[in-house]
Amino acid sequence: METTKPNTTRTPLLDIWKYATGEGANSLVINAIFTFSMVYFTDALGLKPYLAGLAMGIATFWDAITDPLMAYVTDHTRSRYGRRHQYILIGGIMTVACSFFIWCVPDFFRGSNTLLFIYLVIINLMLRTSITIFAIPYGALGFEMCTDYNDRGKLQGIRSGFNMTLNQIGPGITGWYFLRDLPDG
Repeated sequence: METTKPNTTRTPLLDIWKYATGEGANSLVINAIFTFSMVYFTDALGLKPYLAGLAMGIATFWDAITDPLMAYVTDHTRSRYGRRHQYILIGGIMTVACSFFIWCVPDFFRGSNTLLFIYLVIINLMLRTSITIFAIPYGALGFEMCTDYNDRGKLQGIRSGFNMTLNQIGPGITGWYFLRDLPDG
């Protein structure tokens, strides 16, 4: 009995590297939130620590619900742009906008712990949703662009390496820049 090998084509290494750079946006935004948001919410904005933790906890719980929903939506999308690309674009734009509003809280919300808490819950929910809209189709796209098993492993390895490198560099540079001792104290 003769076995035939499935028809696979190799993915060019340059395409794999270009895909992996998309991990930069995801990594830098998430690391900024995980590394600095609690300090910013409590020390800079004056939110009570338990409210800051609750705001982040609600957003994390929301993320656990939206990730599988987004996977279902993107897997069942039929569009002339494909199943993934439009979500990656929309999620990326939304992530940029939401990231801005995490750090640039309007003065109106700063006067009251209650208003600030409500604002941070809403903006964190929006940010987690936008990251989900970007990250779930982005991850799935990597598995679709490589039909060869070894190429898939190479793609995910390079993507993970890119992520880990940015996990070290991003917060380090950000911390050095924003948290360094300034001459005026």
